[in-house]
Amino acid sequence: MKQLDSSDCSLRLGLFYPNTPSIHVTSRVVADTNPDAMSLATHKRIAAVSEEIGLDYGFIADRWAPYGPESTAAHHQDPMLAAFLLGATLIGMTERIGVITTLHTTYFHPAHLARIGANLDTLSGGRWGWNIVTGVTADEMEIFGYKGGVAHDLRYDMAREMLALIKKIWDGMRRENAYVDWQGTHYTMRGAVVGPGPLQQPYPLLVNAGASDAGRRFAAEHCDYIFLTDSSQEGILRRMQSAREQAVAFGRPADAVRLLMAARVIVRDTQEEADQVRRWIAVHVALPAARPLVAVGEHEAYCCGPPEKIARSIIDLHREVGCQGLLLTFPLWHEEEIRRFGKQVMPLLAEAGVWTHPSQRRWNW
Repeated sequence: MKQLDSSDCSLRLGLFYPNTPSIHVTSRVVADTNPDAMSLATHKRIAAVSEEIGLDYGFIADRWAPYGPESTAAHHQDPMLAAFLLGATLIGMTERIGVITTLHTTYFHPAHLARIGANLDTLSGGRWGWNIVTGVTADEMEIFGYKGGVAHDLRYDMAREMLALIKKIWDGMRRENAYVDWQGTHYTMRGAVVGPGPLQQPYPLLVNAGASDAGRRFAAEHCDYIFLTDSSQEGILRRMQSAREQAVAFGRPADAVRLLMAARVIVRDTQEEADQVRRWIAVHVALPAARPLVAVGEHEAYCCGPPEKIARSIIDLHREVGCQGLLLTFPLWHEEEIRRFGKQVMPLLAEAGVWTHPSQRRWNW
């Protein structure tokens, strides 16, 4: 069972797990170059190499509505395997690595998410984490009957109540399905939900992307990791300081919420070789369909080059920005790309003392 160790501030490395042909590059050429994301055999290989090299977790994003016909034509996040279903599959393929799945609060009743999460945590032996997302676009929310969408801050009010109810359900599951009577602003429930309850104590790992003020407040109050992206180091530091101050205001330690970031990774023996791959990707981006954040990556670190340079960039993120969790996005996510990072970069991080193989720290979060 995974646990949080507040005294251990070393870096955690996770794979931004590919549940779609192309996660963050809007390009049909890139998508077609990648392995078949709809194949179980593919995920057996990717899960195996991720655990083999010592990654701490796989992080699975999710969405319900496509960005639009051009993005769908480029196979950018469409088709996409449901995070919690793929997560259950990966749990069965692995023994130690953590599995963090995205689940949208606005689209489910709390009892649904309580049971899904408790089952995933039980089947994994206590190594499941929840990336809490309230929703993204109005057209996605309309799938679930919210005409015109749900106002941003209202979604976080709903998520706050939902999480409180879910924890009450989880507590009830641990007491042999204790009866829950909840009459809230957004949710109503009377009854007991069948066990099992989650294994992690007091609750499974919680993650949230705190891009907005409301999101940052939610993460500061409830979450273990806050996922931040910004075009500048100063912006990250400012927003993280705000989150820590809010955590204290909510009665939590300032270090209760940890900084999670993302980096796109291209490892080659020389800078010239890495730049050649990056230029090839850029040439094939479907610009009419591309959004700046997902197509160009300007809000993420771009670790492109030889192993020593990439290691130095990651070390700087940890030491200068305070990054404690780094999600690795491989635009080309063949298993050899992931294994190359493991063999050539991760030993340099260990040598620098910023990362320790999870087997040496009981595979904790």
